[in-house]
Amino acid sequence: MDERPGTQSDSASAGKTAPPVRPLSSDQQPATKADLYAAVDAMRADMRELLEQVSTLIKEANQK
Repeated sequence: MDERPGTQSDSASAGKTAPPVRPLSSDQQPATKADLYAAVDAMRADMRELLEQVSTLIKEANQK
């Protein structure tokens, strides 16, 4: 009998089985480079919009 940690004789793993392996659905597929670049572009656009809003708020606060 093998007594190394992590083997079936280990009391912590006794009685546990791994879940069945299923193919990934289309919404769980890994992102492609194009997906990542599109996400970065969208984040940049959001950041640009936020910076413009912050700049506007700062200008308004300085005018008061």
